[in-house]
Amino acid sequence: MRVRPFRGVRYDPHKVEIADVVAPPYDIISSELKEELLERSPFNVVRLILPEGYRRAALLWRSWLEEGVLLREE
Repeated sequence: MRVRPFRGVRYDPHKVEIADVVAPPYDIISSELKEELLERSPFNVVRLILPEGYRRAALLWRSWLEEGVLLREE
């Protein structure tokens, strides 16, 4: 196996309130909690980790990067 480095990705704290976009691990999120997290922010990570579909999650990921909501580390 070959391990290769990659640049990290993080939220831009100037564009989002971090408390509104974080979530607990996906496997402990109930349906009720998921709805609560979705209401907090259109950029809540639950949209990526428990998506309506993986294609939708990929589109959101790309758009958040393009909009600068997510930043790639240098």
